[in-house]
Amino acid sequence: MSEQRQRVRNAADREQVEKARKQDARDSNRYMLALHNTLNTLDGRIVITQFLRAAGIGVGERNTRVFDNSGSVTAFNAGQHELGSDLQEACRHASLKFYQIMESEARDVIETEQLENQNG
Repeated sequence: MSEQRQRVRNAADREQVEKARKQDARDSNRYMLALHNTLNTLDGRIVITQFLRAAGIGVGERNTRVFDNSGSVTAFNAGQHELGSDLQEACRHASLKFYQIMESEARDVIETEQLENQNG
């Protein structure tokens, strides 16, 4: 909605509002297609997994820690986490199948790392 407001100088002008709505729809479709194509590749899923983990979203994990005792760090982490949640939801929307594959691959990596750490 905020993007639409930026594109519209006069909200009472139905033509401007409709043009902005159509542009938003085109942009959204282009984004979803690009995200789908990214999730369709192993390299793309690895990159997305790392972005989500950096945002405190545990892909393939059960627990993540977003908040700590510092107010400023907590606020930063919360904002970062919200951005990660948005990306996670967009990934699921773009392709639930590829998102589930990404989760499975992430769990496999975690299990492999745990085995390697146990075996030293």
